[in-house]
Amino acid sequence: RRRVPGSTRVEEKTPASVRSRNVRSASVRVTSPGRDTEEGRAVLTGLGATHAVDYSELTAAVRAVAPDGVDAAVHLAGDAAEIAPLIVDGGTLASALLYAPQLFPDGGRITPAPIDGSPTAESIGRLAELVEQGRLRVIVHREHEFAQVHQAFAQFGRETVGNLVVLIR
Repeated sequence: RRRVPGSTRVEEKTPASVRSRNVRSASVRVTSPGRDTEEGRAVLTGLGATHAVDYSELTAAVRAVAPDGVDAAVHLAGDAAEIAPLIVDGGTLASALLYAPQLFPDGGRITPAPIDGSPTAESIGRLAELVEQGRLRVIVHREHEFAQVHQAFAQFGRETVGNLVVLIR
């Protein structure tokens, strides 16, 4: 769906590379959760977000900037039932975790949009093209040599701005 100027969207706990595409694809006013750090806010606002809020206080933070709710939400982690009440009636909840419409909360009030996360050569190629065109930015927090893969796993799940990359040479 094309974004309407003035529309709002919230993205919950999204990986930075995905957040990059989602923030850039929205128009005018975007609400994007991110850890409440200067670095995290700078990344999101640099991608075009009007507001960056801490997802640990998601409901209060989103209501502070979008009191009537958001038009759409992107759900890639956490509990979709926490985000659904923040969406206006008739709004859309896109989820990579909920694969069938009957699994979505608030059935009938919001439009479910399951995301097919099965990569294909074609979809990976499209992502590569977006990177080449400058329309998708892959944010790397840290690179680890393969011998230090245990450090990458230890860091995974902690607050990072960007992806953790393990180099295989």
